[in-house]
Amino acid sequence: MVPLAITLPASCVYDTHIVAGAAIQYTKVGQKYQPRYAQSGSSAVVADRAVIHVCRGSSGSVVSARVGVTTAATGAATTTVDVQKNGTTILSATVSVGTTAAYTLLAPTISVSSLVAGDVLEVVVSGVAAGGGTLAKGVFAVLEISETPA
Repeated sequence: MVPLAITLPASCVYDTHIVAGAAIQYTKVGQKYQPRYAQSGSSAVVADRAVIHVCRGSSGSVVSARVGVTTAATGAATTTVDVQKNGTTILSATVSVGTTAAYTLLAPTISVSSLVAGDVLEVVVSGVAAGGGTLAKGVFAVLEISETPA
């Protein structure tokens, strides 16, 4: 005799209870994404705005953000990076990657982390000014996003 269904108490099944290769439908587990944005590492930073993620789950959250450059700026050159949800910043302040050392990951404070289905996340690069110096190259951003299936 094989049961068709078993009702278990809440929070009693953990990762160690599920065998490797179990065919669990994606609609029954949370999803984690790490969308990225990157400009060419061989060219000076330019102003840009790009969609990097659309929330497809019923809800979600931006867990973290990291921003950096592959070649640091020199002198008074400046560049700012923002992460926006539906056209409005989710950061407590934009990130300045002016003279940040190459490959140093800056972690901005996320002030609005919640997402719902259809929310659009963008990276906005602005405030690009040489200011008597040399602009950075290869600006990049990586987000960590957690979503609950729809």
